[in-house]
Amino acid sequence: MSALNAIHCSEIELAPLGDKRTPIRKQETSTQEQKIQATAQSALSNAGRLCMHASCLVGNALWEGTVYVAVRLEYLTKETLKVTLVAAGIFCAVTYIFPSSAMALTAILVAPVFEEIIFRGILLTSVHHFQKTINLCREDFWGHTLNAADHKSQEVFRVRLTAVIFGLAHAFNPHSSLALKALQISVATVGGLTYGYLKERKHSLVLPILGHSFSNAIAVGIGHIPDNWAFGGLAVFFANEFAWYKYATRPDNALPKAV
Repeated sequence: MSALNAIHCSEIELAPLGDKRTPIRKQETSTQEQKIQATAQSALSNAGRLCMHASCLVGNALWEGTVYVAVRLEYLTKETLKVTLVAAGIFCAVTYIFPSSAMALTAILVAPVFEEIIFRGILLTSVHHFQKTINLCREDFWGHTLNAADHKSQEVFRVRLTAVIFGLAHAFNPHSSLALKALQISVATVGGLTYGYLKERKHSLVLPILGHSFSNAIAVGIGHIPDNWAFGGLAVFFANEFAWYKYATRPDNALPKAV
């Protein structure tokens, strides 16, 4: 028995660990398994990142194609197409380097571009085209020609209509209470008025996208500051909204364009 014990101990050396003795071969096997698991997890993580960026590129390509068609149909301007290309490039580059920033960049870059194109670029322009059609019918059949005040009232109507729709669309966002839901709907409606007037006065989506993006950046920042600073963050947010609204509704802020 002593000879067999000697052979067995020579095959599996024992290392003293306090009062216990652990086989070194078992330790090596456990270390190898951990390395294999770490390698597999790293491979899965890299594969997930590659899939995410591939889907990001494909989605951006489809989105840019849609924007290009809208530009060709004169619903959007070429400047809007350039802004979407820049935003898409920044989003893909930053999220590739810092994957954890995807959610924040979605709120700051992707959401403003997408929402402004949908609500101010397509919806607001569609209402304007419908109003033009009604105006032509009124001129042809009833001989009624609209004056400057009529065109102004039509502008106010389409801006307010799309702003209300924009605000109600935010009711589908998840909220912890009805009060927060009502607050976001109200803030989004006021923002819709601001961005709508910017679109009407400047005939471009560049400033609405910038204003929307800046407001969302402040909102994201409020979510990452200590609670005792939240009141100050909200004050900055509403001051920013008020400043954009006053700028958008200035009487001397409109660029000339044929009706």
